[in-house]
Amino acid sequence: MADTGPIMVIGEGKEVRFFGETFRFPKGVRQRQIICYIHERHRQGRHWTSTEEIVMALELRPNARIRDFFRRSGAWNRLLTERSGLCGFCLPTDTADHG
Repeated sequence: MADTGPIMVIGEGKEVRFFGETFRFPKGVRQRQIICYIHERHRQGRHWTSTEEIVMALELRPNARIRDFFRRSGAWNRLLTERSGLCGFCLPTDTADHG
């Protein structure tokens, strides 16, 4: 279990606890990979990661949109979001700088 304060990623992304809310991804392999990738960048101090970097690193289909992997999940815009080609956790504005 990786504890980074308000974000806890459990079981290689099968469960994420985010500001007291729990999101589960039992079958979404790509979802878990994306979450774990963004979480690792977050732990390194990068609150935003380019969509292009995620697509390339995880070998997703070209021109993939991260939100499409979460379209059937309540996690989009509650756990993860995308702004101007950058993906990150839906952190309160004061902690979500473009770093």
